[in-house]
Amino acid sequence: MELNLSDAQRGIVRLPKGDSSKSLRFKLFAIPTSKELTGLEVRLSQVIVKDNKTPHVYPFIRYANLYVITSAIDNLGGDPYSLNLKGFANVDDGETLPVERTVYYWKSDDTNKAPGAVHVLTSIIKSNQKIRDFGDALASLRKTDDFQKVVSTIITAAAGGGAAIYEAFLPLVGVIGQIMGKIDDTPLFTTVTSFTDINGDFDALGRHPYPQNNRYVDIVTTLIVRDASREPKS
Repeated sequence: MELNLSDAQRGIVRLPKGDSSKSLRFKLFAIPTSKELTGLEVRLSQVIVKDNKTPHVYPFIRYANLYVITSAIDNLGGDPYSLNLKGFANVDDGETLPVERTVYYWKSDDTNKAPGAVHVLTSIIKSNQKIRDFGDALASLRKTDDFQKVVSTIITAAAGGGAAIYEAFLPLVGVIGQIMGKIDDTPLFTTVTSFTDINGDFDALGRHPYPQNNRYVDIVTTLIVRDASREPKS
């Protein structure tokens, strides 16, 4: 089944307090560079289901079966770093899903180049049948022409930067929907979050949560930045 993402419930991004463009490093060097970064990680830290879109029919509990899709890619020209599909059965309104996981991870060595941008897709989809394990089906899907075409478009958009990455990522959810059977046409929540050096996202060290939400779901994506040249010496 192909998903209709034209009316997907997109999230609202609330950035952390503070503006890295006002930092001394930004003023001295104009656009910050990420060449000295020693590590980057993006985690899906929290998903709270506020409304699972299940009608309330007394005396039945409003449970729903949900899938969480995550994928991430940087601008270095390689395949998406990760693609995960995780199912959660019998989710009630107000429930927090145990989703704490790494979506993107990069660590420096003597040969690799630091990314200048990292883009993360997160989509929460309601299933109208029991949760299944799609490990084998997802492995087979990766080999299809439709999947490879979508991935090629994502790689091109990620390397080029700009707003095109959002439109490139959305068909990936639709392609995955082909193996998922009876699911809602419109996901509860779909968003693409981008972190870039030009925006100064890699300036501040440590953990930085990025909350997003719509009427159905609250999520928190966490960016973790490490840089040996800026970290205090022990």
